Amino acid sequence: MLLFKDIIFNPILVNNLSDVIIEVIERDINGILNVGGCEKISKYDFGKKISRVFGLDENLIKPGTSEDIKFTAKRPKNTTININKAKDILNTKLLNINESLELMKKIIKTNWLKD
Repeated sequence: MLLFKDIIFNPILVNNLSDVIIEVIERDINGILNVGGCEKISKYDFGKKISRVFGLDENLIKPGTSEDIKFTAKRPKNTTININKAKDILNTKLLNINESLELMKKIIKTNWLKD
């Protein structure tokens, strides 16, 4: 699997995002609030980290760049968002990547996911 070393983003676990949404509704927070994970990472490094946390073969992940794919539409290399306002306003902690992946692993192990 080819993952990009030159595309940077700040991923957020959907469970963390849902906690934020609940808080925003309950506290009646208004305005624009950018919400994302609190760490920036390349798609490639994220894939490697996922592999390590879940005990998968990280050698199957190959580094590439967005130049390796001929996209029809131009795509930004940095898709991160500034979450400083969210961190200042929210009581909900925006998890880092390791915290998110460990929580995801726990959710899967405890069968919180239902079909």
